Order: sequence, then C-alpha cells, then structure tokens
Amino acid sequence: MIGAVAGNDVSLPLTHQPEFIEQATAKVAALAPLRVNCFGHLGDGNLHFNFFPQKGKIRDADMHLKPAIEDIVGYEVHKFKGSISAEHGIGNTKARALEHYANPAKLSALKVIKTAMDPKKIMNPGVVLAL
Repeated sequence: MIGAVAGNDVSLPLTHQPEFIEQATAKVAALAPLRVNCFGHLGDGNLHFNFFPQKGKIRDADMHLKPAIEDIVGYEVHKFKGSISAEHGIGNTKARALEHYANPAKLSALKVIKTAMDPKKIMNPGVVLAL
C-alpha cells in the first residue's frame, strides 16, 4: 500500500518553522531515506509534516519506523514551543504523545471537563480521554 509512514499535523511559531523543518527532517533522514511532504497554513503556524516511502516502495516496509518518527517530530515540536496537534486534534494515534508532551495541569483539566460533559462515558467511549 502506498501512503504515509507517519503523518503529522503540528503547529509552531512562524519564526521557528524553518529550523524545525530542517532539524526534524535531518533526524528522520538518519533513520531511513524517506520522502518528506511538508505543507501547511503558514499564516497560522500549521504544518502537515508527513513522511512517505521512497518512490516505488510500499509503506509497510517502513512502518516499523513510525514510533521513532513520531518521537522525533514530537521532541522537535516541543523544543520549538509548538503543539503536536493543530487543526485535526488529538486522535488515538497521538494519545501517547499527548501524555508525554501535554502540560499535566491542562491534561487534568481536560479530563475533568470530559467527566463533567460525559459522566456516563457514552460519547466516543474508549477514546483519548477515556477515564
């Protein structure tokens, strides 16, 4: 199957985007020769920062790299004071990163809000803020 090995929807201060792209791309390139597809909404700081297999290859051969790529991207985003989630929010695939990079007080507040809004846990059960 052709598709992204790792897809990221991040946001960063505009002043840090060039450094982020350069440094994160270099670190991922040290893992494997993947293609980078980086585009976004530069006016608001969003970047879609995706990695694809080399031309003619399928992503399954590189999927073992996904956790390492996500760790690199998460670290670099955090280093440059950005967010691992921009317009698409946190889904199940980013839950581990949320636990690692989120401010503990903010994460605790999110859980309190989730409990207040959904005390019976019927909205999106078992998803990211499952309590």
